[in-house]
Amino acid sequence: MRHARSGVREAVRPAAEVADPILAVLNDALGHEVAGYLRHKGQYFAAKDLGAGSMADELLEHARRELGQAQRLAARIVTLGGAPDFAPQELADADRIAMRLTPRPARADPRQPS
Repeated sequence: MRHARSGVREAVRPAAEVADPILAVLNDALGHEVAGYLRHKGQYFAAKDLGAGSMADELLEHARRELGQAQRLAARIVTLGGAPDFAPQELADADRIAMRLTPRPARADPRQPS
């Protein structure tokens, strides 16, 4: 009987133990969404500066969607008793590396006719 009780105790884990890995995954996703928002917003300003209006509008819409997703993830993290992490260092480092590998569009030559 004692053996059966210990097995039941091991099978029923406290909610906090179950939530921890879930919160880690959600915070990781949150970090990616925040980084995506910042990346798209930066690309929006670059496209706008180059006079690429329709591309700028598309990038702004992507940034808005990323921000909305980040807000929903943050709300879910709070609902589960966690704290949203809006500045994960590991993601910032990985994002910097990814941005260095991303080719940048060439600036339009203002002397060339459109």
